[in-house]
Amino acid sequence: MDLDHFYRHVVAEPLDFDRELGGIITSLGDQFPTDRPLIAVTEYQAWWLTERVDEDFRLANALYLAGIFHALMRRSQQVFLGEIESIINVQGVVEVSQTSLKLTPEYFACLLYRHHTGSSVLATSTASPMAAFNPHLPTLDSLATLSADGRTLYLAVINRSEDQDLGTAIRVSGYKVASGDPVRIFELNGKGKVAANPFGSSENVNIREKAVRVERLPFSYRFPAHSVTILELGGTQ
Repeated sequence: MDLDHFYRHVVAEPLDFDRELGGIITSLGDQFPTDRPLIAVTEYQAWWLTERVDEDFRLANALYLAGIFHALMRRSQQVFLGEIESIINVQGVVEVSQTSLKLTPEYFACLLYRHHTGSSVLATSTASPMAAFNPHLPTLDSLATLSADGRTLYLAVINRSEDQDLGTAIRVSGYKVASGDPVRIFELNGKGKVAANPFGSSENVNIREKAVRVERLPFSYRFPAHSVTILELGGTQ
């Protein structure tokens, strides 16, 4: 199995998902209700290989899910439900045997966005070079959300590069970041771009927490290769 080809294909697939979703929304024209979102995406998953070819979900699949989450949340005014398939076994987010448990990279992507995103989706603009392996794929994809109480700004950033950390300048407008407070950082990454967790261990792919201090805006941060990172910034609107 060509794992380089696998990685490059999987992390780019959210572009096709987003185009298909946009086409559905456009086709509905003015048929949307004015008081609620209408669309439910009832099954999505990163299935490109059967279990006979590769029984593992890999870090690339976690980056795929992060891209799907971004596409769905950007269209939250039209989409009210996104449902992953499947959860347990049969290439599920979690694999269970009679004696052990496998927490896949996809599991950690779900965990990351479940606990470190807000209830309101904000306008986000990203200037990014294109991926070296795909001239149509931005290397960085970002999404900002805000907590219900307005006290925490969450910035999620996917770095799809196979081997390059990317330094960025982060600017925030319309929100006052608490100067000098530590910014909590949750980074989903692995020992390699196609790392996978075996049964009984999540050492190869997991979420690591750290913190940095931000004294002023804009501030710089370097996002590691093949990673999904969420920064939590305290402040007020």
